[in-house]
Amino acid sequence: MYSYYMLGYAFYYAGDMAQALPWFERLLEIEPNFPEIQARVREIRRAPPRRTS
Repeated sequence: MYSYYMLGYAFYYAGDMAQALPWFERLLEIEPNFPEIQARVREIRRAPPRRTS
């Protein structure tokens, strides 16, 4: 569980929300009552997609 948390935040703080989201979602499958991660997932899903070009 801790590794999903750390990987999610590593990608999150690097600005790579597309990579952070699956790690946070997996963490919520294991620990569904995790308000901090629930908030991160909502934040990422609401954010407009970033253009890479």
